[in-house]
Amino acid sequence: MESEASTLSKSKLGQAMQDAALANINEDINNIHDTLENIINEFPEKAENQLESVRESILSLEQALKVVPQAFEQNFAKKMNNLIDATNEIDLHSKKLSQTLKKDMSQSVIDQSELLAKEFNKRLGGQTLISTWTLFKFGIYCTILGGFLSAVLASWFVWVGFPKVF
Repeated sequence: MESEASTLSKSKLGQAMQDAALANINEDINNIHDTLENIINEFPEKAENQLESVRESILSLEQALKVVPQAFEQNFAKKMNNLIDATNEIDLHSKKLSQTLKKDMSQSVIDQSELLAKEFNKRLGGQTLISTWTLFKFGIYCTILGGFLSAVLASWFVWVGFPKVF
């Protein structure tokens, strides 16, 4: 009997827990349903408000466009086209100027280098005889000085170093 009572109490306890869980689930489903219903009911009103705001913006833009005269649009287009044409022309002229400057500069550099080479050759030509004479004099002085220093060192070695060696 006790086992039947224990089984019965367990099944009653299980049934009670299941009923409580179902009640919680049912309550959650009802809350979700209510929330969805509120959203569905409020959506058309909010959408209508947004749509009205968009309509007002469109109307105000239409009125602003009516205020702007078409002559202004045409003049503006002409001015923009003239500006673009002027810009293209300036660009074309600047490219031509750049090419001309490159050609002129390269020719100028060539001319100047030729002039400097001629001047250098002229000066070098004038210095050739003097340079040879100067080189000859320098050679003579070096020979004399070298002979003198050799004589002094040899004399010193003979008088000072030779007696100490022997």
